Amino acid sequence: MTTSVSELVRLQWRRLAAFFYDVLVVVGLLIILSFPYLGIYHWLTGADAVATSTISFQVYLLFIVFGYVYLSWQRAGQTIGMKAWRIKAINQDGNRLNARQILLRFTVGLVSVLLCGLGYFWAFVDPQRRTLPERVSNSTTVFIPKNK
Repeated sequence: MTTSVSELVRLQWRRLAAFFYDVLVVVGLLIILSFPYLGIYHWLTGADAVATSTISFQVYLLFIVFGYVYLSWQRAGQTIGMKAWRIKAINQDGNRLNARQILLRFTVGLVSVLLCGLGYFWAFVDPQRRTLPERVSNSTTVFIPKNK
């Protein structure tokens, strides 16, 4: 399924908008779910604060982000932001992503975001118009038109 460049640009804007919606959701989750970690950390160490550079804290936060994405994609193929912008992550057969695809897509997507979105610009040179996370995970993102 190849798309025109203008359709790709529209899809990329939708991806970006969905990403920012999801950032708001994830920040809220991270704030709320940091409290149990802080309580356990205080109970174990007696310290009143956790340095953000603590590896265990960073892994805990990353686990929360992955959990949000995993549960969203596993259940419906969409995060809250993707649902708002009517896009969906599917595999090449049109079905929901499996656990391996979600892990690959999340990992490559995270690296892509850390590299200023480089993996998402891959879609402009890819013959199938898929981003690098989609290519590696053998998945794609589709637009869901409004029901009339």
